[in-house]
Amino acid sequence: MPRVVVPGPKKHETPDLWLVKRRLAKTTEFPVIWRRKGPELAEKKQSRQQVYTLLVQVGRKAGDGLPKGSTGAALMCYASGVDEAEAVRETVAILKQADLAPLDVTGYGTLAEREDQGHDIAQDERALMQRALDENSVIVAQMTPLTEKDQKRHADEDRLS
Repeated sequence: MPRVVVPGPKKHETPDLWLVKRRLAKTTEFPVIWRRKGPELAEKKQSRQQVYTLLVQVGRKAGDGLPKGSTGAALMCYASGVDEAEAVRETVAILKQADLAPLDVTGYGTLAEREDQGHDIAQDERALMQRALDENSVIVAQMTPLTEKDQKRHADEDRLS
């Protein structure tokens, strides 16, 4: 019987991170989930953790898996943390481990803060937020590749405002 060899993770990567990177690079299926701790640890201890909605802009980097012709991407993430600063730090650290180059992070607050601002939050979005909280994880719910046209349009809008 022939032996099938599948390239494995690099020395600095855990097998889980390697699988997530391959999935992110080869598919557009979302959400992509990175766990910081096993779910069994999250269940043992009730904490003050909350889930924060983050919009992360990433630039290009060799091996990032973004489509050709794109200048970067915008990632909608849900990250658990005691405060927004911790959620941002964890998200940036995990994206760097996945060979992405985070450039800017915009925080939109917790579920309660977003509701107070009048945001309409779909049930599937709420389910992803709850999962991030339950599993103490960072969830990339959506990835939108950016092109030069997008950057020029945003620069024009900034100049006009």
